[in-house]
Amino acid sequence: EPYGFAVSSLTAVFSGSDFRQEWVSSPEHIFRDLERGVTYWVGVEVIDRAGNSAWSDTLSALTLTEKYYVEEEFEFYDEAFPGSSARVVVPAGTFGDNPVRGEVRDLEAAEAEKAAEADSALPGIRHVAGPRRYLIIDADGNPVSDFSGVPEGGIRMVFEFPEGLSRSDTDNLRIIKLEGENWRVIEEYDINRQERVIETALSGLSVYSLAVLPFETVSGVYVYPNPLKPGDPDYGSVSGGGAVIAGVPGGAYLRVFNIAGELVDEFKADKDATSFNWENAGGLASGVYILAVSHNGDTRVIKFAVVR
Repeated sequence: EPYGFAVSSLTAVFSGSDFRQEWVSSPEHIFRDLERGVTYWVGVEVIDRAGNSAWSDTLSALTLTEKYYVEEEFEFYDEAFPGSSARVVVPAGTFGDNPVRGEVRDLEAAEAEKAAEADSALPGIRHVAGPRRYLIIDADGNPVSDFSGVPEGGIRMVFEFPEGLSRSDTDNLRIIKLEGENWRVIEEYDINRQERVIETALSGLSVYSLAVLPFETVSGVYVYPNPLKPGDPDYGSVSGGGAVIAGVPGGAYLRVFNIAGELVDEFKADKDATSFNWENAGGLASGVYILAVSHNGDTRVIKFAVVR
């Protein structure tokens, strides 16, 4: 054995100055505390037992775009959708001493086909961010498939949703996971409408999407603002001073009557609708009105008032 491992050093060029770090050599080394976007030049030198330089070479430049360390919490992002983003947070030590990083990918053809089939089972579903595959990549560049060592809920997924969603949309906003040819709705979540974020705790990663689910029954239909005060800025900002009918199943039939039972207005919701912006309400006279929403043989009746 002409050469042996001895005390070695790392010299990295950082912002034009040298930074030297000492360690005891071993066949592999984990570089710690490197920064994103910084180019590090790594020099390798072999020294014989007498301390003489026997061979040296300089490795190619490495520009760090992802964090690979596991001794601290790390995050990775998906910003592929306008007005929204996804952030995955992995706590320290989740994967032991193995250096890993996060990655987000478009769906492969087979996955995209399954996602489309899952959509067909939920007519009217609207994807806000996704579907996309979220991965943990090991130091060899391979996706991690074994999440058995991850504690329950040890990974957090946080979606930021766009400003344009209505209150009705956020009522049915969910993080969903592709399982086979179906979407599994994750019902354990926290939502902050003011900050426009929704998050959940996971024990592994797969194909996820943030979506507005269709309302399947009329049980959740409501009218706001109620009472409606057309022109009053404290009672909503619906175009034309009208009202919003929310929680509407796609294709539902809506009729509005006055207190005398006379038909005032009627319309059908679009098949992809979750809410209906009823501008004609802004022209109603003061009084009590009755909204009847019918869908798949069920009808919900709601009273609301107009005050001028």
